[in-house]
Amino acid sequence: MSKIALFLSSNNAQQVSSNGSVATYEISPSINLNPQRNYYLKLKDCAIPYVSPNITATSYNKFSFNYENVLYEFTLPVGLYTIESIQMFINNSIDTTLQSNTNLLLIEPNTATGQIVMTCTTKITNFNFTMDNSQGSNVFGILGFATNQTFGASYAGISITSSNQAMLNVLETLYIGLDIVSTSCIGNGYRSICESIVPNVAPYSTISMSQKFNLMETLVNRSQIDAVTVSLYDQNFNIIDLRGEIFSVTIQIEVDK
Repeated sequence: MSKIALFLSSNNAQQVSSNGSVATYEISPSINLNPQRNYYLKLKDCAIPYVSPNITATSYNKFSFNYENVLYEFTLPVGLYTIESIQMFINNSIDTTLQSNTNLLLIEPNTATGQIVMTCTTKITNFNFTMDNSQGSNVFGILGFATNQTFGASYAGISITSSNQAMLNVLETLYIGLDIVSTSCIGNGYRSICESIVPNVAPYSTISMSQKFNLMETLVNRSQIDAVTVSLYDQNFNIIDLRGEIFSVTIQIEVDK
């Protein structure tokens, strides 16, 4: 057989990691390849949900403000946040605490610089935000605001621009690993990677091969395939967190002609 196609869905895998991004499939009957020939693998398609959290239990998950000399602190749930959803969480936290309906902050991106502009829509006396991100846990850090920046609601219309670019996109590159392909030098080490994709999709969309134009071709490293493990990595080769969502890949094995 010159071509063999396999559709692998984590929904049908025999083993799946707790975060859903490493899946092992038993292949029955086994695929037997001619040991005298070279076989190459291509990733033909994939459907991988873009849900990797940019706010975790240890990073950018804290928000606090001072009002009339009282400090109020909040914790954001783990998740993939947009500028709009961060703005909603902050405004809802303020309004719930103050029993108001101010929608105090308007948070907007500067598309030219990647920085964030935050505008106070309403004056609140004796009110200011805590932006200390020295521990990496303040939500304003992911928006690019520096620890030494301060912001208070001293009058309506006051604005502040972040010192740095926002860091909402935590998945800059998606690497798809397969244990049945030979290792190659990628990044700072040798890894069994069959494809890399730069996800240009909105949060909670699906990453697919429609975003990839030059398909990688990797050498199959065995003559008998009775199991396949698929692993999904980010640009730092850390296993990504799919939060239990289902992903699928379609691979094709071809004999060298």
